[in-house]
Amino acid sequence: MRQPFVKTKEATALTERRTDEAKQLRKEMRKIGKDFSPRRMKELVPRDDEVMNTITTGQSKEELILNKTKIRRLTPVECCRLQGFPDDWNEKGIIDGEVVEISDTQRYKQCGNAVTVDVVQAVAERIYAQETKPKNISPKP
Repeated sequence: MRQPFVKTKEATALTERRTDEAKQLRKEMRKIGKDFSPRRMKELVPRDDEVMNTITTGQSKEELILNKTKIRRLTPVECCRLQGFPDDWNEKGIIDGEVVEISDTQRYKQCGNAVTVDVVQAVAERIYAQETKPKNISPKP
């Protein structure tokens, strides 16, 4: 059963935002024809739109949440839930015919490379509805 991320008083998603200094530097660089965005000049701020960030396999701070006063990383189970998968769907795998536990690193990568179940379902339902709609074909005179 899917258990979505819910913003509570205890947990809030964090996002990276450019500092004012970084914004000013980018403006100056654009004046001389360069599109430069300093990656290290960002600060973590709580999201205010009650939406969770995208799960990626790249190095980003977007998977962090603020839990009361501590910042922590999402667990593999939380990533699975955000993507619409059951909690334990990628806990174990089969390698050379043997059931083995999958490392957290690989579980994060699987979630980051996955397509959200609800999105696939919504797209498939719209395609099906479009394809099964009666066609209005009039005979040629």
